[in-house]
Amino acid sequence: MYKKMYDDLMSFKAKYGHCDVTRTGENTSLGSWCSNLRVSYKKIQNNQKPNIKISDEKIQRLNDAGFKWSRQGNFHNRFNDLMAFKAKYGHCDVPFTGDYISLGHWCSEMVRSSYKKIQNNQKPNMKLF
Repeated sequence: MYKKMYDDLMSFKAKYGHCDVTRTGENTSLGSWCSNLRVSYKKIQNNQKPNIKISDEKIQRLNDAGFKWSRQGNFHNRFNDLMAFKAKYGHCDVPFTGDYISLGHWCSEMVRSSYKKIQNNQKPNMKLF
C-alpha cells in the first residue's frame, strides 16, 4: 500500500508542484493517507504508537520528496505567494497553467471552496484566518 500511495503522491507533486494534498476533491484517499502519515509521525515523535508504521527510510524518502510533516504556516506562505502574484499582475485570478499551477489550485480548491462552505454554514476545507 505504501508504494502505491507514495507513487500517487509523486504523481500529484509532478502535476501540482508540491506534496500538500488535501482530503477533498479528486484526491481524497491520497489526502487522507498524507494526513494519517502526519498524525503517525507526530505520535512517533511523542513516543506513542503510530496509526501507520513509518520506517526511518520512508521518512527520509518523504522528506527528500518535499513532504511537509506539519501543515502549520502553509496558509500564510500561500497567501504571501498570492500577494506577490497580485503585485505583479494586479489581480488574484491565478491560472491553472505554467508557473502558477500550484497557486491556482490552492486558490480554487482551498480558499474559494472553503469560502463557499462558510457562506453555506458548512465546515470549510481550511480555516481562513
